[in-house]
Amino acid sequence: PSVVEVEELTITMHWMVVANYYHFLVEVFPYILDEIRSRQEKNLPVPGITPGHYIGLPMARRRAFVDKMLSALGINPELVILLHSSEPRIIKIKKSATILAGIASQTRRAVCATPSVLRGAKVWLRQQVLSSRQSLSTNTNKSVIWIGRDGASVRRIEGGGARGELATRIQQALPHNVTFEWVTPGRGRFKSTKELLRRIGSASVIAGVHGAGLSNIIFAAPNATIIEIMPVLPQMFNYHYWTLAAALDLKYRVMPVVVDPEQMSFIDGFGKLIPTVKSFEVDHIEISSMIRRSLGLSEISTTSLIGGEKP
Repeated sequence: PSVVEVEELTITMHWMVVANYYHFLVEVFPYILDEIRSRQEKNLPVPGITPGHYIGLPMARRRAFVDKMLSALGINPELVILLHSSEPRIIKIKKSATILAGIASQTRRAVCATPSVLRGAKVWLRQQVLSSRQSLSTNTNKSVIWIGRDGASVRRIEGGGARGELATRIQQALPHNVTFEWVTPGRGRFKSTKELLRRIGSASVIAGVHGAGLSNIIFAAPNATIIEIMPVLPQMFNYHYWTLAAALDLKYRVMPVVVDPEQMSFIDGFGKLIPTVKSFEVDHIEISSMIRRSLGLSEISTTSLIGGEKP
């Protein structure tokens, strides 16, 4: 086996091997950021930033989304060790190992880090991607960000509410002084992680279908509103982002969508089959109305929304 020599290794305990963006950004990463923030305040060597001081992640293989996120935040991906890698290795620690509590027990299936750790992580994250003035401000641009799932294998918007029509209808329902952008992390002009996070961090409303992309609400401004489009499945209603929004003191709205049982499928999740949905249709009028209410705008007639008239 190869030998990796490090000055120090900082590890976050976690009850599973992480492969999903949500579990990394919302469950594991906040504890590491809490340690980074504390070290920086005390002028101590910082894991992931100071040469020789490594971060140990509960992951089996490198994920592009992790490396992009780390790089965007000034953390060196080369100072990260994957603790569950299939490659045999020996880690020689010259000075010390720091073990962070994290979410260590499988019996505690928390859907996010503790509220205090999340809030601290949010402050630090906003300071990295926004200017000092923007990161502390509660003001937001009059803008709506839709976090898309383009290319996803499940929970795709189809039919009359597919991306093109839905985006057009939402834009038509908003006044001229409110901007609307449909962004898909890692695609198009939002391949730049930092630029994507800046847009999310200054938006008034952040909306999207339930999925890992909504984890980025950890960058949201303090007075932003989160709108989650939630496909409703028998015996399952996911509450990840409701819990996360509450922990971050964000306003939260949900729009449940009853799913055609024929669109149901199953995916493997932590050793058991979890019900999901391949695709579903949404009501663009209901979504547009919810976005307008979240912006403090008056209701507009269904006729205007259907006809595409600009308010």
